[in-house]
Amino acid sequence: MNTTGKAFSIEMHHKTVDKTEAGNNVGVNVKQLKKENIPHTGGVMCIDDPVLYPNTTKFTSLVFVRDHPVQLKSATNDGKGNYEV
Repeated sequence: MNTTGKAFSIEMHHKTVDKTEAGNNVGVNVKQLKKENIPHTGGVMCIDDPVLYPNTTKFTSLVFVRDHPVQLKSATNDGKGNYEV
């Protein structure tokens, strides 16, 4: 699913910050998303600007979900960078 929204604030340890670095645990307040486009299990949010990270070909992410309305399932990669549950 491709969708866009606007990040209104980024928080780290309950404090609003202007920027973060790799490895930081953050919360992002995203607005302007339609209800049907809210990210779900396996979803990845990123900045839509390929110029920022031209040499990145792979990364590892560790995600903790604190509360989710349904049982979480494993995601699979289709080889094109898309993940499905």
